[in-house]
Amino acid sequence: SFSKFDVIREKDIDEVLQAHSVFTNVSKGTLAKNKDLERCFGSTDQTEVCKMILESGQLQVSQKERKAEAEKTLHEIATIVADKCINTDNNLPFPVSIIQTAMKELKFSLKPNRGAKQQALELIPDLKKQLPIERAQMRIRLGIPEKHAKDVKKAVSHLLSTTENENWDFEYELTARIDPGAYRSISDLVSASTKGAGNVEILDCKVQDTTKTIDD
Repeated sequence: SFSKFDVIREKDIDEVLQAHSVFTNVSKGTLAKNKDLERCFGSTDQTEVCKMILESGQLQVSQKERKAEAEKTLHEIATIVADKCINTDNNLPFPVSIIQTAMKELKFSLKPNRGAKQQALELIPDLKKQLPIERAQMRIRLGIPEKHAKDVKKAVSHLLSTTENENWDFEYELTARIDPGAYRSISDLVSASTKGAGNVEILDCKVQDTTKTIDD
């Protein structure tokens, strides 16, 4: 269904509609008859009927739009997998492009009634046929000069799954678990914030139960 407008004001309607007219066949320019409007909508006021359609009508999506939406969802699924999994050969995240290629080789097809996160979770076991992949979390240690500590902590906090330990002696040292896909962002943030004086070290990777939800 089309997203319902909370309020449709007269001044806004012109920004939404190309014309205040209701068509039975827009490609042929065939307008709806008043008797049909009265029967279907209880009104012959074209603008009021347009508002009703905007509020509760079905959005007609073109083939091109459907394809674009599908590609967007496929990319979202591949990104979720790349964020949550590691290459077991080197304990590093896979690039999204590698996941996308494997999905194509598996002839992965979207399930319209399921969200991207759920489909990503269900995809991981199938990807094992193509890639040395496991769902995992990385355990990392950050070593940050004291003068940059507060800025770095603020910058990376939203990328940490759990914080295990913090030490403020001499330099700021943080031990935490993260999703693999967050590693590069954290490394880049630390490097930029400390002008190369900080460091990020991977301590280990913990393989997770793939039967759990993707947010676990």
